[in-house]
Amino acid sequence: MIVAFVEHRRYPSEFQFAAHYIVSDFTFLAHWHTEVELLYVLEGHLTIGINQVTYELHAGDIAVIGSGDIHYYSGSSEKARAIMVIFHPKMIGYERGWKIHNQFISPVMTASSFQADEQESIKQAFLHAIEEFEHRGSGWEMFAVSEVNKICAMLTRISDQKGSLQEAWNKLALRNTEIMQNALHYIEEKYNEDINLEDTAKILNVSPFYFSRLFNKTVGMNFRSYINHLRMNRAYSMIVNTDQSLSTIAMECGFQSIRSFNRVFKSVKGISPSSFRQHNS
Repeated sequence: MIVAFVEHRRYPSEFQFAAHYIVSDFTFLAHWHTEVELLYVLEGHLTIGINQVTYELHAGDIAVIGSGDIHYYSGSSEKARAIMVIFHPKMIGYERGWKIHNQFISPVMTASSFQADEQESIKQAFLHAIEEFEHRGSGWEMFAVSEVNKICAMLTRISDQKGSLQEAWNKLALRNTEIMQNALHYIEEKYNEDINLEDTAKILNVSPFYFSRLFNKTVGMNFRSYINHLRMNRAYSMIVNTDQSLSTIAMECGFQSIRSFNRVFKSVKGISPSSFRQHNS
């Protein structure tokens, strides 16, 4: 399932840290957040898009998603398993966010970037971090902070030793990221209204042609498909959690007719809304 954008994450406690295993069919729409996100691939491969570049990650590869980076995950039929660690940048001393493009040329470090002992140390740190989060024994927060700092410190030092620390960031890339952050925020607020690419580009003060290419490259799908996926996620939730009629749900999610709602729902979910409701009632 694709979920959706500025993500406002909820944590199980006031301690802003979370760790999860993700599997091959994990898919997430393009979004961004202040938190830092680290990904370690245990087996198989998965696809991730970060700031207009798509990467294929394999076992032993690591992705570092900094504060404000726009990213998405695309599910794969191949078996894959990875650890995702998400935390507020203040945990590593960056109260206002960790902009990793100031430190790394690439947000992805492949397994070949590490010596065997380095690879094992980083892998164990990820495993210990998720173990602490899942079991939450006494002092687990301090252990989690320790593992996160170890991972980030090792990645920074290894990158520095290999001469891959970034000294300057392309101004155009920063501008494009800002455009897309504003675009996703606007779409999140207006997706259930009659919005289109041309009007959105005008609000962002860019040409429709430029915005269309930038959007596709950053999000991994075109503008209309992204809107439809957001609407379907909302419809999915309403069908499962409310007794409202399908026509009411269609209107509230931004569709002008029940016919178009049925067509898009089936194309995205592979089942009609009425059948989906029957299966989940």
